Amino acid sequence: MIVWASGLTDDQDFCNAIIADTELTHCNQLVFDAMNVYSLSFRYLLNNPSDINRALKAFEIAIHTSTSEAAQFEDPTTKESCFKWLKLAKKLYDKSDHNELDKFQSFP
Repeated sequence: MIVWASGLTDDQDFCNAIIADTELTHCNQLVFDAMNVYSLSFRYLLNNPSDINRALKAFEIAIHTSTSEAAQFEDPTTKESCFKWLKLAKKLYDKSDHNELDKFQSFP
């Protein structure tokens, strides 16, 4: 769905298409939010293949989306949210050995 919808320039139309597809298999608001965050970031990657900073920009889009109406849901029971997941991902990345990433990328 992301690839098909990646040509939609209006974020709301894009998110509506993604959610319509997601609703076929899920009914959880946090899943909808995660799909919006992931899909908007991935759309940027698809539509900007020559941008050397596209990974950083895609992450910035994810952070921005996770604090917008498109994805600000917090589960009342677990207190989980897309924003909290992204903060954890960033924290784990910052603690990681970036040299290990180079080794992984060169893995046959």
